[in-house]
Amino acid sequence: SSVQTLLGLCALTGAAAVTTTGHQKWLISNGKLRYKAKSQYCASVREGKVTDGSDVILWHCSNKAEFNWVVDGDYIRLSQDQGYCLSVREGRAGDGSDIIIWRCEDKPAFKWTVDGEHVKFKADQRYWLSVRQNNPVDGTDLILWSGASNAFRWFVDGPLIKLAAMPDRCLSVRKNKVGDGSDVILWNCGTKGSANQ
Repeated sequence: SSVQTLLGLCALTGAAAVTTTGHQKWLISNGKLRYKAKSQYCASVREGKVTDGSDVILWHCSNKAEFNWVVDGDYIRLSQDQGYCLSVREGRAGDGSDIIIWRCEDKPAFKWTVDGEHVKFKADQRYWLSVRQNNPVDGTDLILWSGASNAFRWFVDGPLIKLAAMPDRCLSVRKNKVGDGSDVILWNCGTKGSANQ
């Protein structure tokens, strides 16, 4: 049936590796945090201003101090003043959350997991270090964004098929019109599995 075909497709898609061309991938070497898609760009502190709340941006790589980082356990520290760490503004994880530097603290806002070429926010690893609008040019803000592979990961919760990146969203049939050719959409999950989910 078309539902079984769809579920098989979802299972395959969920299990498949996602190939990207460097989006959300970082190369960490020689103190630099390079954007893999365009490795001439590195993470830097805006205007080299080392102070609480300074934006972390993308800029053509340089040997200036504001381009050098040290991965120290869960922390990514600014090399020139290791009292400052890469941080998520106010510790609020979500798509578009700003990346800044702040005096390091033992709080979730400052902790990261380097997983291969991905830098993930440790408190909620659905969110990865990203470049705003995937637009690698001088001055573009670094942000958190849902990991590229998360859009393709699903899990079954009772009668519901939920999106791993947003577990309050489920596969649903548009306007509850089940039949050949019906549109399958992403929608808010019903409490016990609505008829269209």
